[in-house]
Amino acid sequence: MYISICDDDEKERKILAAYIQRAEKKNQLPYKIAAFESGEQLIEFMEKREVCKINFLDIYMDGMNGVELAGEILKRDKDAAIVFTTTSADFMAEGFQIGAAHYLVKPIKYGNVEIALERCLRLVGKAERYIELSVDREIRKILFSKIIYVEFQNRYCLLYTSYGMMKSYLRLGDLEEKLNDPRFLRCHRSFLVNLDYVSSMAGYSFTLLDGSSVPVRREERAAMKQKFEDYYFEKLRKDL
Repeated sequence: MYISICDDDEKERKILAAYIQRAEKKNQLPYKIAAFESGEQLIEFMEKREVCKINFLDIYMDGMNGVELAGEILKRDKDAAIVFTTTSADFMAEGFQIGAAHYLVKPIKYGNVEIALERCLRLVGKAERYIELSVDREIRKILFSKIIYVEFQNRYCLLYTSYGMMKSYLRLGDLEEKLNDPRFLRCHRSFLVNLDYVSSMAGYSFTLLDGSSVPVRREERAAMKQKFEDYYFEKLRKDL
């Protein structure tokens, strides 16, 4: 999942990217940063890849301004979070009318970026994440929370979900990139597991809640066990 930065000033893009990366590392956020110098570039990215769930948009840009760009993003995903960066409050009222999560006044400070990200995460957290895949020659939307594990065979992935088993022709590595979320762990060359469905680890496999098992790479057993334990520790800590 992506956080976008759109600003026609390269220096401002780099400063903001550094602050977001710092916040991501501190809070272990499962996001990638995509930076653009124009709204047109960001729209092209969304059309080819995916809509960015959190967007830091400079209001004053040549061509499409930040408010116009926010409107285009929200047309594609009404649950996307928008943060405006600006040197002036002239557009503030208009920005909040379209649902801006936060404003950052330049020069931007790290603490304000962290606050903005926290607000955005609360907003996008309300919408369950999903992936779009071609299944039986039809595009299907599959909720992340419904994917139990994935097995790769030959040229296709078998997705075992609470809906049933689904087959999609793509590489496991490509699917892993799309499922950019800490709950998913590449535990084996041919398997990807949703840690929310793992009850324990025994020997060289994860035991799932329904009693079935998913293999773990033998040479990385200790590392996989640690990742499983770390995931549940962080999940418990955030629930407290």
